[in-house]
Amino acid sequence: MNVMIYYRKAISRIGAQQGESMHRTTPARCSSRLSARRGGSTLVEFALVVPVLLALLMGIMEFGFLVKNNLLVANATREGARAAATGKTVEVIRQRVTDFAAPMKVSPACSGSVSANCGSIAMQFSSNSGAYGTLTNNTTNTANNANSGDLVRIVVSARHRPLTRFFFFLNNRDINVTVTMRRE
Repeated sequence: MNVMIYYRKAISRIGAQQGESMHRTTPARCSSRLSARRGGSTLVEFALVVPVLLALLMGIMEFGFLVKNNLLVANATREGARAAATGKTVEVIRQRVTDFAAPMKVSPACSGSVSANCGSIAMQFSSNSGAYGTLTNNTTNTANNANSGDLVRIVVSARHRPLTRFFFFLNNRDINVTVTMRRE
């Protein structure tokens, strides 16, 4: 072992005497050059993957927003049908649907999701004949004109307005929900 140390010292002295540089390629220098090359390839991979991940994230957000709006309209329609089934007036039914769909305000032009600009509410009833007629108030304006046992149908249509408009096939989709219940 002592011979090896003596040999290295002798070699380094000979090289220093002849004016050669004493630089050797050490493992630390090799790894720094290699990591610099790897850093460039990592940056390229990052630049290729980030747009795909962002598009995926935006797609998840848009689809979730569409599902949320669909659930809001479905719940508002169910609430309107329940009000119609219990004999509430047309105004109360319309207000119930509008109140439950109110969180769907996605545009400043909309005062609620079911208004003249944003959607519609259709209220119908069917007696035993199977044909549907328009649901109106009775003559005393205390209840709707459907008799006990008749089917009442509420149809709500609302316009979904997307968050980003990145996905063209989700832009301005109509959400239509129909709920039918029996008048109590």
